[in-house]
Amino acid sequence: MRAGRLRHVIDLQRKSVAANAFGEEVVTWRTYAQVHAAVEAQTGAEALAMHEIHGTATVQIVIRHRRDVRVADRAVLGDRVFEINGVADVDGRGVELQLACTEDVV
Repeated sequence: MRAGRLRHVIDLQRKSVAANAFGEEVVTWRTYAQVHAAVEAQTGAEALAMHEIHGTATVQIVIRHRRDVRVADRAVLGDRVFEINGVADVDGRGVELQLACTEDVV
C-alpha cells in the first residue's frame, strides 16, 4: 500500500450508550483511533422526504489493516460522518481494510 494514497486523517469512533438521571438512554461516540485513510466517493442518491431533499452518498474508505474495526462503528473526517456498513480485508493478506460506508448529505 502506498502511503501517499492515505492523505486524509480520520477518527474511528465507537458508540457508547448510558442512562441519564431520568433513565433515558444517552448515546455518545468516543474516538478509539485516529488513522490515515483514502476516502473515495462511490455513488449518491437523493430522496424527497417531508418536502426536504435528503441525500445519501456511498463512500469507500481504505485504511491500514486493524483488527478492532466493527460494522457498528463510524468514521469522522472533519464535520463529515460516515456510518460503516461493511469491513473487508479484500486480498486476505492483512495489509489494508476497505470500509463500505454511507454518508447522509442534507
